[in-house]
Amino acid sequence: MVVLVNYNIGNPLALGNWYDFIIEEVSRTANIRGTVLLGGDRKPIAGCYVRIEHGIMRIEKTVKLRERSTENITHLPSRFIFTQTEKYLRE
Repeated sequence: MVVLVNYNIGNPLALGNWYDFIIEEVSRTANIRGTVLLGGDRKPIAGCYVRIEHGIMRIEKTVKLRERSTENITHLPSRFIFTQTEKYLRE
């Protein structure tokens, strides 16, 4: 699953920039492991650990304006905490 995460390449414990991220493993601690996709060419950096409290966001599918309606809304965007992220990954 590809999500959007906040990751700092120079110091993974600090806040950084937002990148696409392929989730590979969710631990019971405050980290997830996966591959960060950098830049327009999506260069992969494997084996990265991301702190959940720095933020994880689902990447929404694009819906054309003329096709949007209130019936199509399945959830409201929000920041996930660990338990919500774990629940989302099981869906």
